[in-house]
Amino acid sequence: LLPWENLRPKGRVDLYLVDARTGEVSRHVGGWNVVTSWIGAPTPMSGRDMMRRILVKSLATGGFSGGLGGDTTSTVHHMVLGSGTTAETSSDVDLGVPIAATEKNLSSVEFDAVNPYVTFVAEWAEDEANFTMTEIGLYSENGDFLARRSFSSFSKTWSFRLHALWLWIL
Repeated sequence: LLPWENLRPKGRVDLYLVDARTGEVSRHVGGWNVVTSWIGAPTPMSGRDMMRRILVKSLATGGFSGGLGGDTTSTVHHMVLGSGTTAETSSDVDLGVPIAATEKNLSSVEFDAVNPYVTFVAEWAEDEANFTMTEIGLYSENGDFLARRSFSSFSKTWSFRLHALWLWIL
């Protein structure tokens, strides 16, 4: 085994509905996500393996670039909200019901200086993602589905911003 093959990354998602006028958190939902079991062709790999490699490379270089074996499109790239009602499983290949209009590129990637944590951040403004949502998905630049988290239904309106933090722990 290579040194990073013993790592078992875990992801936690936290969504914050923030009042646009006051800046106060109106609602918080979150919890541990489920990582997909298999991704893509021509060489299928597990979502956990893809995240492990991306995180190790990101932490080792101190930046967010590159991917797997020179494939620069295999980076964590965006999040999508959805309205599916089934619980997440490792055999998921996409969100239950993705809401295409909510696809949002990462606004930042944060590295913890002491612990092996990486946090991917996406933010939706007041005029974006005004839907009722029940799930969120994490995707690579080339569209590989990496992880999913379902939660209790809530609605975002023009009065709120939405902040999504996807924390990965090695």
